[in-house]
Amino acid sequence: MLRSAANASPGGAGAGGSFFIDASTGTVTGTGTISVRGGAGGSGFTSGNCGGGGGGGGGALQITAPTAGPQLVTLVEGGAGGAPCGGGGQRGEAGGSGVLKRP
Repeated sequence: MLRSAANASPGGAGAGGSFFIDASTGTVTGTGTISVRGGAGGSGFTSGNCGGGGGGGGGALQITAPTAGPQLVTLVEGGAGGAPCGGGGQRGEAGGSGVLKRP
């Protein structure tokens, strides 16, 4: 069976991945950014009244070390919601925050 709808909403975004650092007897030093953000939701693509796709949830980030540099920025934010269709509707909701575990 094949179904089609001209006012179908877009799909949601993929969730953020996961990132692990296991240095249980060492330290994590240096500066920079680690990001495991969720993807942005898809935008509406028809001229009708439909909402954008929801943003993906943030990923998981875990640093297992006695010390991790305070200059290390860690981001586990959810993705932005997608834009509504051209004829109106509502923007998709942003994805929720992920999980962060660090010293």
